Amino acid sequence: MSNDNARRLISRAFSALGSGDFATAERIFGQFAQTPPADAETMHALGVLACRLGRFDQAEVLLSEAARLLPDSVAVHGNLANALRHLGRAARAAGHLRRALQLDPRIPELHCNLGNVRLDLGEFEQARDSFERALALRADFADAICGVGCAQLALGRPVEAVPSFERAVALDPGFHEARSNLAVALESFGRLEEAFQAHCACLLARPDVELYWTRFAACLGMVRLREPLDPALRDILPRVLEHPAVDPSTVAGSLLAVVESGASYRSVAAGLESASEDPAALASAWNALEEPILRALLANCLVAHRGIERLIAFARRGALRELTQAPGGARPPLAALAAMAHQCFSTEYVCAESAEEEAAVAALQRALGAQVASGSTPPSESIALLACYRPLGSIDASGALAGRYPEPVNSLVARQVLEPLEEARVAGSVPALGVVDDAVSSAVRRQYESNPYPRWVRTARTEALARPRAVLAQLFPWENFDAVPDSGLQILVAGCGTGKHPIDTAHRFVGSEILAVDLSRASLAYALRKSAELGLARIRYLQADLLQLGSIGERFHVIECTGVLHHLAEPLAGWRVLKSLLAPQGLMRIGLYSELARRHVVRARELARSFAATPQDIRRFRARVRASGDDDMIARLERSEDFFSVSGCRDLMFHVQE
Repeated sequence: MSNDNARRLISRAFSALGSGDFATAERIFGQFAQTPPADAETMHALGVLACRLGRFDQAEVLLSEAARLLPDSVAVHGNLANALRHLGRAARAAGHLRRALQLDPRIPELHCNLGNVRLDLGEFEQARDSFERALALRADFADAICGVGCAQLALGRPVEAVPSFERAVALDPGFHEARSNLAVALESFGRLEEAFQAHCACLLARPDVELYWTRFAACLGMVRLREPLDPALRDILPRVLEHPAVDPSTVAGSLLAVVESGASYRSVAAGLESASEDPAALASAWNALEEPILRALLANCLVAHRGIERLIAFARRGALRELTQAPGGARPPLAALAAMAHQCFSTEYVCAESAEEEAAVAALQRALGAQVASGSTPPSESIALLACYRPLGSIDASGALAGRYPEPVNSLVARQVLEPLEEARVAGSVPALGVVDDAVSSAVRRQYESNPYPRWVRTARTEALARPRAVLAQLFPWENFDAVPDSGLQILVAGCGTGKHPIDTAHRFVGSEILAVDLSRASLAYALRKSAELGLARIRYLQADLLQLGSIGERFHVIECTGVLHHLAEPLAGWRVLKSLLAPQGLMRIGLYSELARRHVVRARELARSFAATPQDIRRFRARVRASGDDDMIARLERSEDFFSVSGCRDLMFHVQE
């Protein structure tokens, strides 16, 4: 292809991008896959096109060759730096920007871009200097003004950052990045209401920006909203619980406060203690469960709330009666029934049930099993109802339910049937380090095989923007971390449970390699499935006793061990093993029980001695705790999320070694 034809094609691609026709631009770019242009300027243009299409790896190749052929081109060095920054190669990007500025120091955009790269590198003072140089060339350069604010914010000076962000927004009211940074600065020194409004404005303007969901959720966790809400905000709140950039547990408290303040919940909550079984009371309960925010909470996180638990117990009992004893009566809303089922499964059916319920559920289970065995498809309401009382996987040949139902029942089948089947499949693939022969470790392993812990449904899948050294510097600002690698960080999570801990750690430390160890194969299978679901290949799972880890022959820059050492017969023996695995100048993060903070647990464990660590007795124990209203030490248990699931309650109150 001649250079003229190549340039014409690339020009057409840019025109297509300008009109939103990405398919045409991609098709034209693909025509150069086998025969890239030999002309340097055309190669430069193709590299810029690759950047615009998000193909930064290919852009780097094209622009690097263009820079070799045109070493004195300011534009080539600037565009190559842009591609390298998107690839996380900030140091190389800074080098090309410095070269471009040597060639022409009068371009404010280059100074601003260098400032942004220096922010990426953690060079905050130098970044501010670069932004100031850009402003010396163009005083009303909103991007550089925002950059000064970002540097001030990174230097721990949010009050000084606010005027910069405000000025940038005043210059360009559509500059949502500056408005989002303004919100972060405001919330850092307590101006939460203003910060929350700014976060809302950013999210409404650009719901496609993942960072805005993360920041909105972080601020939401600090404010207390009440009904009535603005309709636009009301539309956002259920979605924030389901967004992949958000850990729903971080906003659950704030959203429960919204639910509590709503008319539908208040109308039924007061009478739940002694609610009659009349149709009006049941209709009110179902109406409360139709609230989109509450449905999203029930489906996406474990809701630690006594009133919501009572509401579910009352509503599912009514649904059982209506669907099994009065088939021509009122029908429970399917969406509400499915949301309740998700929550009941998450809590491992911790709600107490009467003998009448047990008999009706057993009959329902047999009937549905017979229908599935005969090849017929049970009604959606019946499947969702059973899922409120028993896992759908308890039905014989439950795998046959897959693909038969639309939402919301399809997600119930996935969570209660297909996901446990996948965990059973992958469990055998987890390698083991020897045999667990320590008596205490063996007992702890048996507990967590029966009751994997902790219970969780979703976490954020967003990787941190900062490099590992910057993350550590925020945690320990007085330490020097030059010896810690900024990529390829080796991390050990000793006692990883069901995987939330190592997954969150992998997201926190960009480019890290993680070994996650636990005694329980059931917990590890859940962790492995969730890691695969999130596309995290950087976590290796290993079944092992912490006391045997000294034989693995690896060293780690960071070791995290939370809630584990105090479950050993000799905690210091575990500490010594972990210390032996630490690389020179490595760090350990250890979490231990606080005797002072757990006085109420110690007090309640005296009561727990008369109960067994079985699901039935755990339900009875919870009822006994709730009957101890005059004993504040025991009543404090309800403030713990662990109290609201069978496995959590067993870990909290019935642990075999504490």
